[in-house]
Amino acid sequence: MNALEVRDLGRSFGGLQALQNVTLSIAQGERRVIIGTNGAGKTTLFNLLNGQIRPTRGEIVLFGEPITALSTPQRAARGLARTFQITSLFAELSVRENIQIAVQALDPCRFSFVRTIESYRHIEQRVEELLAQWQLEHCAAQRVNKLSYGVQRQLEVVMALASRPRVLLLDEPMAGLSSEETHLVTDIILALDRAVTVVMIEHDLAAAFRVADRVSAMDQGQVVAEGPPALIRDDEALQRIYLRGGALGTAGPAVSAGGRSQ
Repeated sequence: MNALEVRDLGRSFGGLQALQNVTLSIAQGERRVIIGTNGAGKTTLFNLLNGQIRPTRGEIVLFGEPITALSTPQRAARGLARTFQITSLFAELSVRENIQIAVQALDPCRFSFVRTIESYRHIEQRVEELLAQWQLEHCAAQRVNKLSYGVQRQLEVVMALASRPRVLLLDEPMAGLSSEETHLVTDIILALDRAVTVVMIEHDLAAAFRVADRVSAMDQGQVVAEGPPALIRDDEALQRIYLRGGALGTAGPAVSAGGRSQ
């Protein structure tokens, strides 16, 4: 059974075909990276997977269960988590408080207004476990708006992991990072337990090829190439897509595209 399957997925906005006939099969534990230039349809695909918008046609299957008609919270309850291109943290709260909110979000205790303090011990334990696991104890009490952007991106990944997802969607986790910060976040992704399947959109092809087991390249709402990184670098279709940035080399294109995808 695959972790995630996308079958003939399409999405139209009026007369615009933002996504057409996209089919993907992503194995359990796989690291799949979605690449493509701005406007290729990558973020539309993620919005469909996450349930923010509904497809015009096609089907999404999570561990054998069709989830196309489910809401975003229902998908989250089944083990699908997502980060976004722009950090969505509580800037005025501390690192610990942000993680606590993420841990509690899917816990049954969130529905109860009258509980003993002992009933929250498991939440506190989970927060401390995440802080220790991802080496954030030194800044646990620090407000998020005082952190570097790289640490904020790290925190966002940790918060997404707080609910113990089975599939994690990472939307451009390297966006806006320095070279050092990019290596930090890449190392975090590489260190994730293989029990978690990772699907990632990334413009930085050097980072993408370092992380990926397989790469799916998109252009104009379609998947135009797919395979292991070593083969994707030499794909003729991908050479044409990235022509403006130079031919793909051993670490990626001569110019790494930035900004937001559509």
